Amino acid sequence: LRKGKRVELEIMHALRDAGFDAQKISRAYCSGPDLRLKLVSSDFRVEVKARADGFKQLYGWLAGADMIVMRADSKKPIVALSWDMALALFRSAK
Repeated sequence: LRKGKRVELEIMHALRDAGFDAQKISRAYCSGPDLRLKLVSSDFRVEVKARADGFKQLYGWLAGADMIVMRADSKKPIVALSWDMALALFRSAK
């Protein structure tokens, strides 16, 4: 398995093990989200990324926070959550 697919499946199984309805929807060499996560009758598209050391700064920022809100100039903010915070939010939305 290529690294991307392996991590996509790992995240999908972790979400399922936590009791969530998650399905892998991506295909090799096709653009678009990797997973579908169903919460409160809504489907959320999830993009999964894995890097050996590419997210070092984000992990550093998350060390002292539950979430990070980031915004580039002229763009809408995006949010990164710790895994535990994401699961807690997902559980509250079940």
